[in-house]
Amino acid sequence: MIHSVSETGWSTLPQDIIVTILSQGTIDWSAETARAMSQVCREWRNKIVMDHHIMESIKFSSLRYRPHAKRFKPGVGEVPVLHRALLSSNVTACIVTARYHSSYSNYSSACKYWKIAAKKAHPEALAMLAFEYYAGRGADKDPEEAYLLFNRVCKMLDNIIVELNIDEKNESFLPPLMTEESCKRILQFSSHVLAILILDNEFMSPFDKSTTSAVKWLKKSQMHGCPEAGKLLQSMFRNGQY
Repeated sequence: MIHSVSETGWSTLPQDIIVTILSQGTIDWSAETARAMSQVCREWRNKIVMDHHIMESIKFSSLRYRPHAKRFKPGVGEVPVLHRALLSSNVTACIVTARYHSSYSNYSSACKYWKIAAKKAHPEALAMLAFEYYAGRGADKDPEEAYLLFNRVCKMLDNIIVELNIDEKNESFLPPLMTEESCKRILQFSSHVLAILILDNEFMSPFDKSTTSAVKWLKKSQMHGCPEAGKLLQSMFRNGQY
């Protein structure tokens, strides 16, 4: 009786053949699939975790704290697949890891992974990285960099929401690990802070530092449910600022 794949001919296949089989587009590389297949035998594990294409393709959905683990440390013990995926700049791996660190107020570690995902233009990563620069929380305070990132993500999310409004059934416009609701929520937050940066900071050029631009983003934030943006608009109107 055969008890495991390691007792079959699969485990003795040359590694280049194994990785060719595993790299076929027919496999939906979820984190669970990768973890299960990496536990089949040493040969599979080595080729899965060392293959950049596979590690980059895995779709992670969440990262939960395990009570028996003293602390989360990628690459140690139970998370070799996640660790290798992070080294391969896997966007979903970076997002779930950054969210995890943020949930425990470990902002400098979160910032490290927000930066990686932001380089791949992920809207949530761009927005969260912008806030780190704005608040000086996980990175040195840099309002100019925060402005550039918030400006970029606001335009990006505004376009995504427009596309979703045109074809609400087409979810191909959605970034990984984001829903239409989360897109609107992040746009609400980002456009509010962007407007404040435009109005308040001296680094803005006269061309960029316009009340018109600030009002545009405040209205966008208010439209998506931000009461503070509405109050600021009312105050600006009463003071004759627009």
